[in-house]
Amino acid sequence: MAKVINIPNQIFTFEVEDAPRQANPIRYYIDENSCHICVSHCTDQKGYPRIGSDYKDLRMSRFIWEYVNKREIPKGMIIMHTCDNPNCINPEHLKLGTHKENMADMIRKGRSLKGSKHPRAKLTEADVYFLKYESDDINLSFLSEMFQITKDHIRDIRKGKCWDHLKEDYNNIIRQAD
Repeated sequence: MAKVINIPNQIFTFEVEDAPRQANPIRYYIDENSCHICVSHCTDQKGYPRIGSDYKDLRMSRFIWEYVNKREIPKGMIIMHTCDNPNCINPEHLKLGTHKENMADMIRKGRSLKGSKHPRAKLTEADVYFLKYESDDINLSFLSEMFQITKDHIRDIRKGKCWDHLKEDYNNIIRQAD
């Protein structure tokens, strides 16, 4: 059965001067967050619309940022979506930044897959709390086998080298217990 997508009646076209005649016009609608949702071009696996430009396939957000700002994206820089919507092509929602800034933004907004949210996580937050604060007298080999992780991983948890995003939560739990 086909999925029905509700698209508003008003579709806009992003006008690109000097576009080749055969170029597919960029069409979009505006949603309730002022995002310009592209409906004319295919998206990649992560939901970003793609466009061919000068014999290159690139994300449309990059193309639009360069077109609107009349300059190339500097080497090592990326285009960030302030709206966190990969399908948005609104130039006002596109911002130049670094990968590090984008990752910090993702963490600040709570979109990162940390801890048990990560698809490859073997432990829960409760497991980590146990390993860090309640397992000092238990043999590392036994813990390693029990949780199916390496002894080094257990040592790193205890030293705060990994799962450190839980540090503040642990401190609050410990304070409440006192």
